[in-house]
Amino acid sequence: MSRWAVEMAEALRGNGSSGTDGPWRFATVNTTTPLTIKAHDQVISKHLYKSASLSLQAGDEVLVYESGVAFYVIAKVVPA
Repeated sequence: MSRWAVEMAEALRGNGSSGTDGPWRFATVNTTTPLTIKAHDQVISKHLYKSASLSLQAGDEVLVYESGVAFYVIAKVVPA
């Protein structure tokens, strides 16, 4: 993963510290049908949302926003 993606997530988190948990996290797409992601060694399959226009494949790295029990896939993270 590129350092710019980590820095972007830290900036969006608002504290610049990678040692604290916040609502932003990186995850890996586990399956696409149904959509499941893996974050912090947990597979997430419920309350998972993404834009219909976001094309994902198993193995893709994504930036996810967690709000309550819901997880929103914001963007696919790709090397520059």
